[in-house]
Amino acid sequence: PVLTISSDDIPRFRDLNATAEMSPAMFPPLGYDVKDHDFYDFPGLKAAGTRMTIGSDWAFGMLLPLLPSIAHLVNSIGTEYLLEMLTINGARAVGKETVCHALQFVFE
Repeated sequence: PVLTISSDDIPRFRDLNATAEMSPAMFPPLGYDVKDHDFYDFPGLKAAGTRMTIGSDWAFGMLLPLLPSIAHLVNSIGTEYLLEMLTINGARAVGKETVCHALQFVFE
């Protein structure tokens, strides 16, 4: 398997107050099963207290099926953290969390 972040390096993100930019977090819908690959260790990074962000590099005007493409992450890291990765964590990464606000959701 291709490892993008060594498991030995995972604790260093929090220690260094560094952000793990996890793009692309989307996988092609052609039978790609993230459970069979060690592409990104989203659960391990979250458990270590790592701030993560994800986004896209699609050009303007292209279809943006972002949410269906990252739905597999809900089971491994949770909806609330996934939404933070898409919103406020980018602002936190550059010290703008008091200027750029996150969407606030109520989870019941």
